[in-house]
Amino acid sequence: MAIDSEHSFDTSSTSPVFQQLQAVYLIAYGLAAAGNNIQASYRYALLSSYNIQRSTIESIYLCAHLSTLCLGTVASSLSDKLISTFYRSSLLEHGLDTESLKHLLRNAFVCATLAAVTSGIIAQFTAESLGYAAPFDIAIGVYIVMILFTLWMWTENYGDREAKPMTSFITAFNILRDEPRVVLVGLITGLFEATIYIYSIEWTPALEAAKVWAISDPLPLGFMFSGFMTFNMMGAFAFKELSKRYDVHYYLPVVILLAAVALSIPVILPNVSSNTVSSYGILVCP
Repeated sequence: MAIDSEHSFDTSSTSPVFQQLQAVYLIAYGLAAAGNNIQASYRYALLSSYNIQRSTIESIYLCAHLSTLCLGTVASSLSDKLISTFYRSSLLEHGLDTESLKHLLRNAFVCATLAAVTSGIIAQFTAESLGYAAPFDIAIGVYIVMILFTLWMWTENYGDREAKPMTSFITAFNILRDEPRVVLVGLITGLFEATIYIYSIEWTPALEAAKVWAISDPLPLGFMFSGFMTFNMMGAFAFKELSKRYDVHYYLPVVILLAAVALSIPVILPNVSSNTVSSYGILVCP
């Protein structure tokens, strides 16, 4: 049964209503994360297997990110008018309090990371058995299951249908104009995310170029991806513990410095072991 949103319920993190909402949310979110990550480890390898040049593959990645920037921004604006994301529906339609929402999003991150780790393992076995395209075929099936599950279980919050499509852009511009700190946070986040995107493009060719030192050929990209995601989750848990004891302004520069050091390791020591350690270091930081 879909969650009934027409009545007022106790939505504390211990209530049955919250537990039901969380179960639906985590299943849908986990499926979305699995579909996204199951093909991530072999994305570059698949394109490379067609003898596509590295510069062309990088251009394909660039086009994908540009489409996300352009089309994703418009789609996000329209979603405020037409439909809601899982986050908006949880917050607005079901009226979660702040603590319940934190609990839900924390569990969602753990669920997504576990899905990513599992996806890497599945991708490894399927790529070895059926070829590099197999993880992509499985991802299609996962997305279909996610869509059907969401249509079946999730009630929609349509937001303000009277709002104009440009309203959210105007509001965002006004906030950026009036709050310089928001601009600074955006710049810091954007620059750090840029390094992560560069890493996501280059980690496979960097490892392939250094695999003369490797025991396994081809490289177990799926298993390696699972290891990376495990360290990413460890970094998130470490951040949570640090934030309880210290102000984020004190240790965030240290985190960024560690990420910079990790990124420099493959330049200094271009071998598989060093590149793998570098990847672990990079993904602990976000």
